[in-house]
Amino acid sequence: SCASATEVGGSPFSGGSVPAPVTSYTGAMRVTFTSDGHNAFDGFVASFGSTTTSCPSSGSTLTAASGSISDGPGSYDNYQSCYWIIAPSGAVWVTLSFSSLSTQSGRDLVRVYLCSDASCASATEVGGSPFSGGSVPASVTTTRVAMRVTFTADGYATGDGFAASFTSSATAYCSVSSSFTLTAASGSISDGPGSYGNHQSCSWIIAPPGTSLFVTLSFGAFSTEANADLVRVYSCADASCASATEVGGSPFSGGSVPAPVTSYTG
Repeated sequence: SCASATEVGGSPFSGGSVPAPVTSYTGAMRVTFTSDGHNAFDGFVASFGSTTTSCPSSGSTLTAASGSISDGPGSYDNYQSCYWIIAPSGAVWVTLSFSSLSTQSGRDLVRVYLCSDASCASATEVGGSPFSGGSVPASVTTTRVAMRVTFTADGYATGDGFAASFTSSATAYCSVSSSFTLTAASGSISDGPGSYGNHQSCSWIIAPPGTSLFVTLSFGAFSTEANADLVRVYSCADASCASATEVGGSPFSGGSVPAPVTSYTG
């Protein structure tokens, strides 16, 4: 009945430029055409297609720490359309790695978006997306909460499709990103597995939600070049940390595990 309908992005269409294909993931679409009482033109022609074929776990929110997604075994179908939200529970970073890509270039597209929350209501498409053709894209890493991945095919040629896997961690590794803002009530930070690299530089803002009375940072291991490779800890006036005071004893270096540090500014 389309009693409940949402106008798609870019609509309404008019003028002389042919709009890009439009895909609905709800299983129905309503199209309207209206003209005023002035000039008349040649109008428009459009074709539509649909498929009952979906991809494994399409439409799911994936909350495991790791997993995989693909269009399915063999060649994908014309008009196939799928999406996944990747939102591992407790993760502070997520990496999506492609193992294969073989689609009709410029027409059958894999898109990757970074989301501010697991609903992905607010999402930003990553650089390089959409992906198509035969070149395997580079890995995509986000320190946001979630990713959304979509796959859409038009009604022409098909191909083998794509396969990708994702990994995540609840530890904010310096080797993953140079800066983090951590808003969970608790968590962990680290320079990363193994030895850190030369000229490495990272920062973390720890800002638990709500009005926290205090935040305590406890070190579990410590081994850096004394007086050269430094960990500094600051107490901030607010979550922006625009105004910050270095805590007593900071900077820390060497082989002794520092005592816990508590900030009472929240």
